[in-house]
Amino acid sequence: MVQVRISDGILEGEVTDNKYGGKIYCFRGIPYAQPPLGDLRFKAPQPVKPWNGVRDAKKLGNECYQYNVVFSKVAKQGSEDCLYVNVFSPNLKPTKPLPVMVFIHGGGFTGGSGSDEFYGPNYLIRHDVIIVTLNYRLEILGFLCLDTEDVPGNAGMKDQVAALRWVQKNISNFGGDPNNVTIFGESAGGGSVSLHLLSPMSKGLFKRAIPQSGIATAHWATGFMVKERSLQLARELGCNSKDEKEIYEFFKALPVEALVNKHITVTYAETNKEVFIVPFSIVVEKQFGNNERFMVGEPIEVLRNYGIHEGVDVMEGYTEDDGVLFLGCDKDVYKMISQANKYPEFLVPKTMSIYCPLIDQMEVGKMIKKFYFKDEDVSMDNLYNLQKYFGTESFKYPTILFQKIRSLFNKQRNK
Repeated sequence: MVQVRISDGILEGEVTDNKYGGKIYCFRGIPYAQPPLGDLRFKAPQPVKPWNGVRDAKKLGNECYQYNVVFSKVAKQGSEDCLYVNVFSPNLKPTKPLPVMVFIHGGGFTGGSGSDEFYGPNYLIRHDVIIVTLNYRLEILGFLCLDTEDVPGNAGMKDQVAALRWVQKNISNFGGDPNNVTIFGESAGGGSVSLHLLSPMSKGLFKRAIPQSGIATAHWATGFMVKERSLQLARELGCNSKDEKEIYEFFKALPVEALVNKHITVTYAETNKEVFIVPFSIVVEKQFGNNERFMVGEPIEVLRNYGIHEGVDVMEGYTEDDGVLFLGCDKDVYKMISQANKYPEFLVPKTMSIYCPLIDQMEVGKMIKKFYFKDEDVSMDNLYNLQKYFGTESFKYPTILFQKIRSLFNKQRNK
């Protein structure tokens, strides 16, 4: 057993052996915000209430309520009481404060958690860094938006900000250096990391950032018609009111089980495409009084006009076969192949399908199919090329775009 005093009280963790050598001081299930229950559902996270005595920190906190068929055999799981961080340190009293790496999990903003059962610290911690993982609200609970003061959106991203603020306030008690924090994450976690580079709420909370296979300029990283999806969801669940306050109260009163696995579509293409979509994610928030806004403009415009936070080192990347994700996710691959062969616009990137006339989409779709499949139809024999396209559209191209815009802005900034 090992104890550490932080701003809210005393924690008791455990010491384990690292299979790669050395010890790991483990503190799990540390609350960084109040449980977002009752009137706090959909709200920005609120500060933790200090506790008396010693709080056990040897077990993971609840993961956020979700419908997860990718990482678990149990479909609906977790709890709304889920705002916890985990800290893993190689040395609580080093001669020099240690660098800190905060990992933000992926899962399409619909699933996943910071559990060390999936994202263990063993490998990285042997390089004398402290590892922090976290949970944040997902899907509707984290990203419902009514464009009102009650539900402005982005609650899940504000959870992440609260966790990063917790790190700044407390990590020195675990041997860490609050001035040497790197945030990193993959997929939706990578998208989150790059969004923190643009958000005024996140400024000054980290020194380095590593978005992995996920970026703010990807079509899935920001929401499309999220308020309209939210209103449509209310109707599907039985609320036909047009009064936003009544809709908010309706959502607040629903059992949590009714608020997950809701793939609300707002276009014909979304309804019929056998491709995974992220229905609820980041929105540009409206200003209500003095409320903090996570995102004040479209990410690509913020990047183009203001750049990322100055003085932050960034390393972006993607993998060769990121597109494999879109061939799974419980979708019908054979139906996907049929759609790709029958409808040229199937292969058109989402951003183009939103803003371009159908006739242009069809021509572009034919060009894309020609590029990836030559004169052949899409089939199980050349399915690898389909995943290459998905990987380019959803990960590779957006990452390169982010890098290019960032580079151009830096050249202007340094003139």
